[in-house]
Amino acid sequence: MKAAWGALFLLVLSSACSGDGQAVARPTTPRDIEEAGSARPAARAQAKPAAPASLPVLSLDGLFGAQPPADESAAAQPSAARNLFAFEEDPAVVAERQRQAEEARKAAEVAAKKAAEEAAKQQEYLRAHPPPPQPPPITFTFIGYMGPPENRIGVFSVPGSSGLVLAKAGDHIAQRFIVKEVGYESAEIGFDGFTETKRITLTPGGSQP
Repeated sequence: MKAAWGALFLLVLSSACSGDGQAVARPTTPRDIEEAGSARPAARAQAKPAAPASLPVLSLDGLFGAQPPADESAAAQPSAARNLFAFEEDPAVVAERQRQAEEARKAAEVAAKKAAEEAAKQQEYLRAHPPPPQPPPITFTFIGYMGPPENRIGVFSVPGSSGLVLAKAGDHIAQRFIVKEVGYESAEIGFDGFTETKRITLTPGGSQP
């Protein structure tokens, strides 16, 4: 009903404005109202949507002052605009890092050269002052003794021998070792060609010391 009254109002207004400016009164009947209301949907149905090709193309170039390229080849070239996300280091920071790396390299070269000189000096000293020869390691064990305290006989377990070896002070064991003393809990052993001696403890059962 509101749409019908609106259409009627428009119809009256257009009639008043047409012609020589004089308003022409037209009778208003229920049939006129009904015809005016039905005419508006018909006009809507006859309206067709505009085709996409007929619509104007909007561009933002004019708003920001952008000028079109002189030719198509210029438009095809990539833009040389600066990348805002590219990270550039401070030249002073780069130079300082390079300086520190160079100092570290030089320090490493100096340290390596000094170490080589020290090793050469040590080898030269050892050639001029060779260390004295060391006695051979003792590989047998003292596992017991027998006899009186003043003349004890030691019982030794020697690897590679067929059985136990009995030796008192002055006897040799395996040709290179000399029994110096057989004690209650240990035996003192010397070496051929050396003045040093070594005391080995008693290990019952023949286990290695």
